[in-house]
Amino acid sequence: MVVAFLLDRKGANINITEELVQAALRNPTCSAELINTLLDRKKAPFRITEGIVRAAHYEDIKILLNRGAKVKITKEIVIASKGNRSWLSPDASEDTTKALIDQKDLNKFITEQGFLEVFRQCSADVVELLLNRTGSYSQITDDLLEAASSNLDGCRILQLLLKCTGSCPPITDELLKAASSNFYGHAIVQLLLDRGANVEITERGLLDILTHSSGSVLTLLIVTGRLNLIITKEVINAVAESFYALPIMEGLLDQKGVDMTVTDEFFTAASKNPSQGGKVMKLLIERKGADIHITEEAIRAVANHPASGEAAIKHLFYGRGINLMNDEELKLIQKISIFPPRAEAVIKFLHDLRGTNIVITKEMILHVAQFPASGEELRRS
Repeated sequence: MVVAFLLDRKGANINITEELVQAALRNPTCSAELINTLLDRKKAPFRITEGIVRAAHYEDIKILLNRGAKVKITKEIVIASKGNRSWLSPDASEDTTKALIDQKDLNKFITEQGFLEVFRQCSADVVELLLNRTGSYSQITDDLLEAASSNLDGCRILQLLLKCTGSCPPITDELLKAASSNFYGHAIVQLLLDRGANVEITERGLLDILTHSSGSVLTLLIVTGRLNLIITKEVINAVAESFYALPIMEGLLDQKGVDMTVTDEFFTAASKNPSQGGKVMKLLIERKGADIHITEEAIRAVANHPASGEAAIKHLFYGRGINLMNDEELKLIQKISIFPPRAEAVIKFLHDLRGTNIVITKEMILHVAQFPASGEELRRS
């Protein structure tokens, strides 16, 4: 082997650096014998760095540790270990992380961010080993709970913490946001609710979750009646744009329907939601139609929804009952033809309205007739 030959001939003049060890570890022909030879030639204690962890296999890490190599458990080290490989073990990344933290006096060799990253990235088995080695069962902070809530194995980690501490943490803005980003966040929140956790969510936290997360965990809080907040128009508008707009709005109407005020901004927000906007507009009109004051802005938003404009327009008026509409609202329907993108739907709607007390004027028909897509529909009507 060339490296062994050079070490034998020039060993005294070769400085065994981290870069040299990394290069050897990246070599697929690197053997345990070569690693030991390099370590034999290194005078100072060897330190395992992020670069070493990324370059090495699990078996190499074990050799380095057995030879007394030191490692500081930082955030970067934990992340690097999650990508570790092995020639034999299918669970190399977990085995590597366990090997790195399974050392005496771990408290001296782990940073705060490294501790957090274990909670964020690793399995409950690794977290349990970490707590055993550091004796930190009584020092569970909000940051650790949030990190665990974002972990795919978060349920098992939280069960471990709840068992050890004997108390259940409250569900805060930060914890709910972390769980919202987790595929298993729904189960994590359900676990905490089952253990009697207090819900301490603010309006700001609620808006942040609706804007940046899926909202499924929020739906759970609402349908279980555990969300003790006054639902403002800002919240309603944010719900209208959410991917989970329909189930969240259903829950809000069931729990807070009497206290909810619907404004023009809701229809504008819902019109920007291509997947759920039409459905949530229909739901709100059906449940609170008599309380909705129809304005031109509301009609514009409803009529221009890409998927449900025509159906939503009909619900906006028929859903409330034509006799419930005041003179101002009756006049607004006559202005519906100002929406070129929905010209064909407008023609159909005008045709449906014949026989009601809404006047279809010559000007309205002439205005809609300018749009080629609507000509044939106009002649049939």
